[in-house]
Amino acid sequence: MKQQRGSIALNISLVIMLVVIGVLAYILMTGKDDKDDKTFAIQSPDTENTSPAAGDDQAFSDGLGQPGETIHPNVNEYGEGVSEIAVFYRDINADGHRDRITRRHIENATSHFYYEYKIELNTGTGEYLDITPPDFRTVTGTECALTLIQFRFMPEFHVVMISRPWRNSWTSPTQAMKTTYVINNSRLEISDASAGKTVCDVRDLF
Repeated sequence: MKQQRGSIALNISLVIMLVVIGVLAYILMTGKDDKDDKTFAIQSPDTENTSPAAGDDQAFSDGLGQPGETIHPNVNEYGEGVSEIAVFYRDINADGHRDRITRRHIENATSHFYYEYKIELNTGTGEYLDITPPDFRTVTGTECALTLIQFRFMPEFHVVMISRPWRNSWTSPTQAMKTTYVINNSRLEISDASAGKTVCDVRDLF
């Protein structure tokens, strides 16, 4: 009888020990997972989002967002030519038809590339009407941007161009001019033009 009781007590002790071991193992594993999760949540300084430098072209947005289509033609052996054609479809005159804005990135084998824009209204007949003003393009260098264009869709569609003349060198500041374009009778016309500050980089005026 005593032997039987001793056997039962031993079995109970073994069960309790197994339960304790299982609980401890679970706690250890859970603690390890939490630690691992916290480790991966720490953001490395190399992956933090940083604002681009003032001279970086990415610091300025022309307001067009993501293109509907993008083509990458081949430039010539000297690095000259159209390197990207991006097409944007937006209803810019609120007539229910998607109009078309085409942006071409043009390289000239130097650091002074430019963007050329073409704005077309959808006539609703399968054809597009070109309403682009003359010389509707940017002038951009590594040191400063002399002309930039920004499209704005609220409260209604308009385009802002800020430009300044080149003088002596790319870094010589000159007085900028701000020109605003709006659609009027199916044409893109100047609605306002005013003189601005004297700057090197017209990005600073947007």
